[in-house]
Amino acid sequence: LLMVNPWDKGTVADIERAIMNSDMGLNPASDGTVIRVPVPTLTGERRQELVKKVGKMCEDARIRGRGVRKDYNDIFKELESDKEINKDDLKRYLGNVQEATDGNMKTLSEVAATKEKEVLDV
Repeated sequence: LLMVNPWDKGTVADIERAIMNSDMGLNPASDGTVIRVPVPTLTGERRQELVKKVGKMCEDARIRGRGVRKDYNDIFKELESDKEINKDDLKRYLGNVQEATDGNMKTLSEVAATKEKEVLDV
């Protein structure tokens, strides 16, 4: 059982609604001041659902990361077309963006693999 005792009692309904909409399969109950969230035991089936959720979150983060890379690449290409930077600078900047993206994707994969292992460990 998880008990949430918010500092501002006016936010109890918002917190309860956020927990219900979190897609975590939790059903909070509130008495107006404290929110009680019964946490179900982790069965094998529930663990597999959580692993899928971790994978989905990881893929969503990868998509956002690729979007950021595209935005920066577009900015640098526009600067080059406006003659504010030269081709060598453009190549270096694009390489830096790709290097940063690759590093973040690697870190993201490592974190996801670690979390999946934690969830599956009994």
